[in-house]
Amino acid sequence: MILQLSLAPCGKALKRGVEPIAINVGEVNIQSLLMDIVKNTSPMIIEKSKDSSYKRIMRSGKGDVTRGIDWVAEGAIIDRIKAEGLRALVITEERGVVKVNDGEPDYLFIVDPIDGSLNFVLDVPFYSISIAVARFKSNLTLSDVEAGIIHHVSSGVTYYAERGKGAFINGEPASFDSSVLDKPVASIYIEPTVEQRVLNGLAELYRRLNGFKIRSLGAASLEITMAALGKLLFFLDVRNRLRLYDIAAAYVIAKELNSLIIAMDGYSIDDVPINEQPRVSLLVTRSREVADLLRQFLQH
Repeated sequence: MILQLSLAPCGKALKRGVEPIAINVGEVNIQSLLMDIVKNTSPMIIEKSKDSSYKRIMRSGKGDVTRGIDWVAEGAIIDRIKAEGLRALVITEERGVVKVNDGEPDYLFIVDPIDGSLNFVLDVPFYSISIAVARFKSNLTLSDVEAGIIHHVSSGVTYYAERGKGAFINGEPASFDSSVLDKPVASIYIEPTVEQRVLNGLAELYRRLNGFKIRSLGAASLEITMAALGKLLFFLDVRNRLRLYDIAAAYVIAKELNSLIIAMDGYSIDDVPINEQPRVSLLVTRSREVADLLRQFLQH
């Protein structure tokens, strides 16, 4: 499916120990804007989690559903971008492509208002706001994304990265001490119909590493970020379901952490076109050994 990136219009930074980094056009500081968006949207999501009406399905299609909270949170994010006076296109999970303010766009925003909305419904406190930003131009690819923010709503932790400037957790350079783990942990998404070669690859990796724990936590943006940090040995989703909204912000964070982020179905992840909606299978890890072995078994 092709996104038409010219559709008709629709009607202070967290900082500790580092100077804010920014993409500026005119007087707009994108880092500050993104921080402000998550700062104001997150409490609204938490408040509405107490109201079951926001957990109900508004519409469904092609395996995805829109709930009341998705629609309201997404609208709040779009309104904040509009209030900033930016000329932008906003690619949204629920509304499609929204043109914000008149004139030729300067920016492209990729917004997932709640990644992990089923966790929200089930009262599992693991879901995020995920927003990526690129300077607008024709034929954008994922490698053109310049900044990404992922905000863990329940914990209040904010991950931010800007291309060439590094990745940060609540304003501090991002890092993780893996020595606190007694055994590696992997996030794996497969289905009962998965091909035998996938199971063979995972079994061989499990044998070589003398085992690892397995979790599927239900919010890809957060899990990709955890794998990029080394909290997870790897994140693997072989269902061919991940979309631009799920991965765009986490992609920037993983790149800035020098982690491996690999599309498992023939795509070069850097070249994924933003004006399309490919669904991809993805591997993210800091381990070259893990990447090489899984690619051997998983790539066609």
